[in-house]
Amino acid sequence: MKSRTIIALFLAAMLTTLSATPLAASNSGAVILQSTINKSGENDIYLQRVDGSTEMHLSIPGEQRDAHISGNLVVFESQTSTGYDIFLYDLRSARLFQATDTPGIDEMLSDVVAGCDGVNRIVYANTALACDSLTAFINASQAQSGKKLTADQVKQLTDSATQIKTDLGCQ
Repeated sequence: MKSRTIIALFLAAMLTTLSATPLAASNSGAVILQSTINKSGENDIYLQRVDGSTEMHLSIPGEQRDAHISGNLVVFESQTSTGYDIFLYDLRSARLFQATDTPGIDEMLSDVVAGCDGVNRIVYANTALACDSLTAFINASQAQSGKKLTADQVKQLTDSATQIKTDLGCQ
């Protein structure tokens, strides 16, 4: 296999995964890689500490994507039999957790952040719920036309909400 040098914000390490793309680094000393080339042809998550330790493959069925890291937590989207759900891997305990389990609804990971209280929070979106909420917002805005909102205000609000729905791919 070919070697590539990936420079984290604080240290460099030799990484050995062919066609791996560095996604994130954390102060816990880990770099996340996502490879599009593995034996099954799926997108998978690989981890390696910047001290040059052995690369670790998170071997999970389905494709993994959009990995984020905060401290000792790696959060990513993983394909299940019913869509994409959010998974969490704890580097400290080497344990994998499924954070969401919503058949038929794909969650989209935005980030994992440590709050000022030291608690990590996973930020993700549920597109179906967002689409339904935007439709309800449009209906409520239209119901207020000529009452608490002018026709121009309703048009501006509904046009903006409709554009967001289009951007999200709502049907």
